[in-house]
Amino acid sequence: MAVFTGCGARIIAEDLGVVPDFVRRSLARLGIPGYKVFRWERAWKTPGHPFHDPSRYPALSVATTGTHDTDPIATWWDTAGADERLAFARLPQIAPVLNGRPEAAPFTPALRDAILLALYDSASDLLLIPFPDVFGWTDRINTPATVTDDNWTWRLPWPVDTLANQPEASERAAVLREWASETGRTGDAAMHNAQ
Repeated sequence: MAVFTGCGARIIAEDLGVVPDFVRRSLARLGIPGYKVFRWERAWKTPGHPFHDPSRYPALSVATTGTHDTDPIATWWDTAGADERLAFARLPQIAPVLNGRPEAAPFTPALRDAILLALYDSASDLLLIPFPDVFGWTDRINTPATVTDDNWTWRLPWPVDTLANQPEASERAAVLREWASETGRTGDAAMHNAQ
């Protein structure tokens, strides 16, 4: 059973970083979803630290590419070491777009879409994608523990009321709608699954 407040808002635990094991057990018992940040979901006690397949995430979770505090996925990929790229490329949703050379592969629209679609197809009840990751941009929203004039100043390149008129935004919205429909993540399905 999901936890809701009186106004219909849902509680989500930001269970990121070093979290004692009992916390996630307590969240599960209370019906509160925690985060599954794709790049961090790995079998850390297994040699090679393989990535967890999003299709096996627990239903009571939030699948995401990152948060306001993380590098966008494009930057993460561009700075990932060869071992991390090779482990990531072993995921069945990712391997086909890397042509067998993940250690040298640039971040491309095909890789961006494979990552996003893997999360749309995840077993998580909830899905959150930061705006820069939807487009594959390298703009960072926040750098934790820093105080600068640039931190928390990122803005969309277009006014919100003109998004529908922006070809790039319209194209991405159409793709995300299609994936939502294909994976049952439309508004009606999402509300049904949350109840």
